[in-house]
Amino acid sequence: MSIQGLNNIQINPINSKGIGKTNGPIDKSNDFANQLQNVLDKKGPSENVIKKPLEIKFSNHAVERMRSRGIHFAPETLERIDSAVSKAQEKGAKETLVMSDEAAMIINVENKTVVTVMDKSQLKENVFTNIDAAVLV
Repeated sequence: MSIQGLNNIQINPINSKGIGKTNGPIDKSNDFANQLQNVLDKKGPSENVIKKPLEIKFSNHAVERMRSRGIHFAPETLERIDSAVSKAQEKGAKETLVMSDEAAMIINVENKTVVTVMDKSQLKENVFTNIDAAVLV
């Protein structure tokens, strides 16, 4: 942007509370709370629930295993896995085997990190060691 282009920029003054001043009456229809309520009013009650972000993360090793094995998790499954890790943490678990319909994973509960992932076809005759809990989701 050239210096000449700066002449077209409008700057809204800020009052002592850090809120932009207006030159006239405040338009309540643009108020964030009103806009949010309008959105919520247009949706059904089940859609009004704001979901918390997932706390689990995947190690590079786990991501590579998922790619190479073609494993994908639906958002609902990720939420169940996240919830399972929280429950395991409440019980004092440190390394947990979490089994979903699609796969099994070893999760470091303290770091909330998926260490490795195996699909169902790889579960036969496998022995899982160094785990202190198992959760089915």
